[in-house]
Amino acid sequence: MNHTGNAPKHLLALIGKRVQLQYTNDPYTGLRQGDKGVVNFVDDVGTIHVNWDSGSSLGLVSEAGDKWIVID
Repeated sequence: MNHTGNAPKHLLALIGKRVQLQYTNDPYTGLRQGDKGVVNFVDDVGTIHVNWDSGSSLGLVSEAGDKWIVID
């Protein structure tokens, strides 16, 4: 899946980049600090959808407090 064209431009540069999770406040995810994945797409509201190495597909939302770093 690709972005629809209305995603925030500064986030589109993350597509295809490897990221490492620093923090998420999602109480239902099995992801933990240090988990890694590849940004698959960014949606219209700025959610960064990641294909995590663990198999998860949790999206990250900076406005919700999620934090990550680009590692590649």
